[in-house]
Amino acid sequence: MHSFVGKRSAVVAIAVASFGLMGTAAAVDGVVLIDQARVNAAGGFPYKITAPGSYRLASNLVAPLGKSGIDVSTGGSVSLDLNGYSISSSASCSPTGQSCTPPVSGAGTVTGVWVHDAGTGSGAFSLKNGSINGFPGYGIEVQVGGAVEIRDTKVFNNSFSGMIISTSGGQGGVSVNVIRDNLVWRNGGTGIVGGDLVIDNIVTGNGSVGLALQPTAGYRGNHLLGNGQGPVSGGVSIGSNVCAYQQLC
Repeated sequence: MHSFVGKRSAVVAIAVASFGLMGTAAAVDGVVLIDQARVNAAGGFPYKITAPGSYRLASNLVAPLGKSGIDVSTGGSVSLDLNGYSISSSASCSPTGQSCTPPVSGAGTVTGVWVHDAGTGSGAFSLKNGSINGFPGYGIEVQVGGAVEIRDTKVFNNSFSGMIISTSGGQGGVSVNVIRDNLVWRNGGTGIVGGDLVIDNIVTGNGSVGLALQPTAGYRGNHLLGNGQGPVSGGVSIGSNVCAYQQLC
């Protein structure tokens, strides 16, 4: 009798342990992990994030041409850590961004990461640490009501602009949308559109202007060479930027 109970307890313990291991495929310390298998199991691309929280890539994600990568739609705060991985499709652009294959389709509707109501109110959206490339629309498109931070990300070979940030943030003149330490190049349109504080980015070889900013935005420390329609439109320089050969702006 005691032997049977002991064996049964051991089986239960193994089952619980196995369930725990299965759980770690989806979440670690409250962070939801996303990989290609999880995307496929959820119905394919775009992968939809509909709950606030922290998300992290656990593999590269490859979307078929014509499909967006990740679609974020939630009224709370979302952080997305690319964790050194990429979200990609198969569009490509010339070294100067003047021509892309395929050309822009649907004014940016096919996007690497599309965030369209995360950060409403007091929420926020952050993205970091990876690459987004090869989409026939925008690399990153953010339309939110709260704070935004995009950093340490490579955005390239997208047929429209590299990234566009459109928010209703910036209360009381305080910068809440920060774009920093990114490499944005070889996109068919503008490198970076929007942001309150745009600092220490390399934005080069894009088909249109390097930075397109609101009059109240500040920018500094950016490398803005080789963009088809000039280094910057709008904004206020709050520190040196490299805008042409041996020329600061």
